[in-house]
Amino acid sequence: MELGLLDVRVAVCGASTGFDASGLDRAGAVKAVREWSLIVNAASAALTLAAARVAECGPPPDAGAASTADWLAKETGGRR
Repeated sequence: MELGLLDVRVAVCGASTGFDASGLDRAGAVKAVREWSLIVNAASAALTLAAARVAECGPPPDAGAASTADWLAKETGGRR
């Protein structure tokens, strides 16, 4: 795993788990939507880049996946 990526995941997951929007006023909620949206978009872009690299290299041999798409669906909780 890339250096620091685990720390980022732990920080974001911790922040989202402890996030309570009920105490925010409108301005705070608007700011939170903007910030969380930036996090989601950045993570999605990085995921796309990493998935493209797995497509180039192939899924891990021990994953038991028939294809990269199958592996990616399993890893991300999606369906194929």
